[in-house]
Amino acid sequence: MKSLVIAKTTFRELLREKIFHIFIIIAFLFFGLSFLLGSLSFDEQKRILLHLGFAGINLALVGISCGLGSFSISREIERQTCLLILARPLSRTTFYLGKWLGIWGAQILVGLGLGACLYAFLGFAFPFFSYAQALFGVLLETSILLALAFFMVQVVRPAVALFSSFGIYLMGQWLPELQYFTQKSESSFMTGLNQLLNFIVPHFYRMNWRSAYLIENNLIGDQLILVTTHGLAWTLILLVGGASLFKRRDLV
Repeated sequence: MKSLVIAKTTFRELLREKIFHIFIIIAFLFFGLSFLLGSLSFDEQKRILLHLGFAGINLALVGISCGLGSFSISREIERQTCLLILARPLSRTTFYLGKWLGIWGAQILVGLGLGACLYAFLGFAFPFFSYAQALFGVLLETSILLALAFFMVQVVRPAVALFSSFGIYLMGQWLPELQYFTQKSESSFMTGLNQLLNFIVPHFYRMNWRSAYLIENNLIGDQLILVTTHGLAWTLILLVGGASLFKRRDLV
């Protein structure tokens, strides 16, 4: 219950953050760019709008995850405001979880709002259930990424945590390409590295359902349960690990 109070306060603070609004503006700029490029090809207009629109939504949510996730708690520690909050009968785990929930709630609000706008811009041309699954994949990606940013900032400085989280996100998207390269190189070192990365890096590429082909042909459903379980498990592991490190952290 106390975590929800912290989450509500964090959510309200985020709505006043300039960088939060900048990411939303960037998403709408992608929408405008997709309209411009789509007008050059009438046959591919819907596909271009879909791909660039989802790219804008994804960029906005990734920016919120890495940027705000890496600096939120650190800023509270630097300003010593967290000490005032933790002086009350409130555990560090509750505070940590509340901060994550607040940013996560803001992400969901932005993701659903931008997703609804994009679907309207598309003229509701794609199957709603498939479109909703693709949007869910974006939200699932960024929930893991937010938990990852919260975890990394307990280990390294906020700026390093930002770039590290984004680097791991890209690595999770490029795992299939790494596997292909490993098969072509036939190197034992690359094989071992590929196996290690597949074990320690979240499989973000499995949640990338933003292709027009997948949405049009409703090919997402078969993967939904398995990938959702994978995403929720990684989110939980990172949250538990980050909260454990935060409990042992010197805040003074």
